[in-house]
Amino acid sequence: MRNRLEAMLKAVTLVRPALDRFYSSLSDEQKQRFNAVPEATPSRRRTARAPEQSQACGADVAAPVPIDRIRRVIDPSEAQASALDALDEATHRAAEELKASCQGDQNLTPPGRIAAMEQRLKATLGALDRVQPALDRFYGSLSDEQKARFNRLTRQG
Repeated sequence: MRNRLEAMLKAVTLVRPALDRFYSSLSDEQKQRFNAVPEATPSRRRTARAPEQSQACGADVAAPVPIDRIRRVIDPSEAQASALDALDEATHRAAEELKASCQGDQNLTPPGRIAAMEQRLKATLGALDRVQPALDRFYGSLSDEQKARFNRLTRQG
């Protein structure tokens, strides 16, 4: 996950200055026409509809960790329960940070979209940095049997 996010961020930071220079060189009329060009995605056909902010910054920014379900399946010791609580807290904080990174007023210009994308990728990496140590501590505290149950739990959805 980290490698993919870092690769996407690198791509955005490489493209953004060139896009900014190109966009700045356009006349107001050219900018208006360029702004109207729909975004293309490999999985969809081009549409005139702009991407909605809710797609990137919806209410469920991060899927909640099913703490109660994990407790039932793992049956953690007191120390493990404490580590699980820390994971829950880290996950909630990360989700709040992701929500805070969402721009309320979506700038529909191409440079605005790429700037928002860069901000979102940085926020996602920050969230990963917050959650990963707590997950590592919790997972590292589990016995092999508990790890096996936990791994089945995550595959079950």
